[in-house]
Amino acid sequence: MPYHDLTELKAMAMGNEEFVQKMINVFLETTQESLTEILDAFERGDFDTVSAVAQKIKPSIDIMGIKELQD
Repeated sequence: MPYHDLTELKAMAMGNEEFVQKMINVFLETTQESLTEILDAFERGDFDTVSAVAQKIKPSIDIMGIKELQD
């Protein structure tokens, strides 16, 4: 079973595969930064930041169709 479903992203792109690739690349870059921020905040016990950063990346996770992380 794939970890992602790009159906929503492809619908937004209206057939523009360059847009799809760009969005995937942006997602990978920004999510990596956000995950580092979440881990650092978690280690400091700063759960408000953990929550805020997780909420910030949630729309991207939804668009990428990553079901395991949506909840």
